[in-house]
Amino acid sequence: MEHFSFVILHYQSIDETISCVNSIVNNVDYDNYSIVIVDNSSPNNTGYDLKEKYQQDNNIYVIINEKNLGFAKGNNVGYRFAKEELNADFIACINNDTEIKDPDFIKTIIDLYIKEKFHIFGPDIITLDGEHQNPYAFTSFDLKDVNNFIQNHKKRFYQDLLRNEIKKYPTFRKVLRRIKSGKKNDNITVNKSYMYSHENVVLHGSAVVFSPLYVGKEDYAFHPGTFLYLEEHILFHICRMKGYKIFYSPATSIYHKEDAATNHIVKNDYKKLKFIYRHLLDSYKVLKEILEEN
Repeated sequence: MEHFSFVILHYQSIDETISCVNSIVNNVDYDNYSIVIVDNSSPNNTGYDLKEKYQQDNNIYVIINEKNLGFAKGNNVGYRFAKEELNADFIACINNDTEIKDPDFIKTIIDLYIKEKFHIFGPDIITLDGEHQNPYAFTSFDLKDVNNFIQNHKKRFYQDLLRNEIKKYPTFRKVLRRIKSGKKNDNITVNKSYMYSHENVVLHGSAVVFSPLYVGKEDYAFHPGTFLYLEEHILFHICRMKGYKIFYSPATSIYHKEDAATNHIVKNDYKKLKFIYRHLLDSYKVLKEILEEN
């Protein structure tokens, strides 16, 4: 029986992490799985609380990072532990603000793998508002898009900063909404792409499953050169470069509560936007290198 391992990246919000773990333990019907929780050096020491809580559970492991490694490297710590220490065949990196309610979540993925021979799999990701986040995109940025962002990131930063300030005032908010909406359109087409299977699309990063074909070859889940942002697009281009198959299917699903991780890191609007753009720029530079290599 294949070993299936869940990697859950934790940062401060312990209630969400426990809820995520409970959703697996209470709902998933499969005998050979493990859960690896990676605490990204939470300053509120909740990583140690989780370690104490699950110390008696033989299939739940808690790893505490000495510093916050960000999304990609943090997940990679759990991925490597699952691969090297637990000999996992399948490794699913899922956000701690997700919940699994499908008892056949693992069985369905393994059955699809037998049929489709994918390297990476993405389930139907459903938000609390009923939005379906997969496929995240059908194509990704090209080199022109990337260079445009790098060259104009300062201008975009100040534009977004101005928009944030305008949104604080009700009168300006109404004006901004009218500008954005333009003429009212009653014939809005609902995106139903989530209802069908797709190959080689960009997957949403909140739930990504790596199959034996990927795990057997790769030492990390996500490119280690980023801290936060664009991980899905970078993964898409790496898979395209290496001929790896990405597969999305609505045959199984996961629920995403979408807690904003950056809210735990920075509170001030200006600092938050600066944080976002600093790491976005780093990620775009990594993507630029990959595209130029490809």
